[in-house]
Amino acid sequence: MTDTFFLISNYNTDPSYLIKYCKDYIIYDQSDPLIFDIKKTNLNYVKYENTGHNITSYFQYFVDNYNDLPSYIALLKGNIID
Repeated sequence: MTDTFFLISNYNTDPSYLIKYCKDYIIYDQSDPLIFDIKKTNLNYVKYENTGHNITSYFQYFVDNYNDLPSYIALLKGNIID
């Protein structure tokens, strides 16, 4: 398990398996609720508009948390591990 903060951009997958690798995380979820409804989970998430690009959710996190960013951040997609 790592102290590195996980910033996870997610689209239509269940990213809960990634949580076992980190101590702290946030998921920017862009999923279609008919395919994956993150509200039915206990995951720490922000619902984010699907722009078709995960980089927009990463930058939104940087903007929202500019004055309080973690020392280390891993930028991950929800489907990074098959």
